[in-house]
Amino acid sequence: MIYVITFIAVTIIQALCLYAGIKLTKLHGTFLGMLLVAAACSIVSYIPFVGGIASIVLMGYLLYKLTNADRIWPDIILSVVVARFFGYIAAFGIVYAFDKIF
Repeated sequence: MIYVITFIAVTIIQALCLYAGIKLTKLHGTFLGMLLVAAACSIVSYIPFVGGIASIVLMGYLLYKLTNADRIWPDIILSVVVARFFGYIAAFGIVYAFDKIF
């Protein structure tokens, strides 16, 4: 149950961060597109051994394809780094909160 809640929370937070990132860098994209990118990357991140790196590469690739990014730096890379950072913070926060509750 904790995995499902963590997956949903991390996906939503990463989608919000990605959407905010593309708006700050003046890229074009929708929230639904960023939600799909975040969900795909969250699923890939559960692959043992290579999931973390594969999800970062996938997120960069999907952002590059779904937006009108001309440059990988700073548009795509900064959006990926910020979204992953806040996604990890959210995951740790949720696990910590459930540990204290149960």
